[in-house]
Amino acid sequence: MAAILREHHDAVADFRPAGNHTWRFGSGPLTDGPFDSAQIVCHNDIAPYNIVVRDGRVVGIIDWDLAGPGTRAWDVAFAAWTFAPIHDPALVHELGAPRDPAVRLRILCERYDIDDRTGFLDVVARRMVASIDGIETWAARGEPAFVRMIADGHVERMRSDQAVLEMHRDEWNAMLEQA
Repeated sequence: MAAILREHHDAVADFRPAGNHTWRFGSGPLTDGPFDSAQIVCHNDIAPYNIVVRDGRVVGIIDWDLAGPGTRAWDVAFAAWTFAPIHDPALVHELGAPRDPAVRLRILCERYDIDDRTGFLDVVARRMVASIDGIETWAARGEPAFVRMIADGHVERMRSDQAVLEMHRDEWNAMLEQA
């Protein structure tokens, strides 16, 4: 999935529409900058639940309603969170995911071609905070999907994910940075 995400990011990197554009959560132009800080059109919700797989191959990415400006790192951080996955071990077991997120984080960085991984998990942590804040903000405004997410316990689970990341951050950082 990391290689596919990289291909998407490379494909849209030159897409620079002039002026302001309306996205789901606001409007504005894409901002320019160096490779690691320029905004591109990100999916913003790259996760196993938005990937269509047939015969073991990715054949589609769905649910583009959150697509909009973001940095490559922001999109990759969400993918790292959801594909490693960085969840409570009981949920990881329930999902049938492999049990070693550190190895999967390293593989994701390798496949996306991230050489300098210093601070990568800090971006993942900020992405978690932003996701929680976004859900709570939109739920407070009465957006039904976000109200439902809170009622279904998604924010509680996300806070648990934050705790898992914090518990393993030093260990995972050491492994990522030595690779």
